[in-house]
Amino acid sequence: MRSGDKKAIIICAIAIIAIIVLLIIGGNKGKEKGKQEEQVIEEYVEVLADGTRLNTSETLNKDKKLDDLTFQNIQLTNSNGQSVLLADVTNTGKTKTELTLVNIIILDKAGKELGTVGGIIIPLEPGQSTQFNSSMTMDYANAYDFKVVKQK
Repeated sequence: MRSGDKKAIIICAIAIIAIIVLLIIGGNKGKEKGKQEEQVIEEYVEVLADGTRLNTSETLNKDKKLDDLTFQNIQLTNSNGQSVLLADVTNTGKTKTELTLVNIIILDKAGKELGTVGGIIIPLEPGQSTQFNSSMTMDYANAYDFKVVKQK
């Protein structure tokens, strides 16, 4: 083998090694960047020991009213890709309510609608309470607030 051929082989080997090193370094930087992007700050979320994400927005957790129905003890969680809104609903009126179909409109801090999910409230006697439970496959754990409206 000639001296020129040996030099060419050595130069090619060095170039290949340099390319491999650059690809490895670039790949790791991409992974680190992806990890940083995943760490989105969620202002209204507390992560529980089991990984469940609990909404902590004081505004979301304030009592809500729809006619004679009052929503209290509100809890919004997300676990395994499922968001669940729980609340105690009480008939605060003087007459029995009828079966009520509602929409829960999830809001961000600017008041923008993030999504809507339906729910049903059974007929309630005056003073009677029931648990409201509505679930959705969207992640609304970091919502700021919600409003309840009757379905049309």
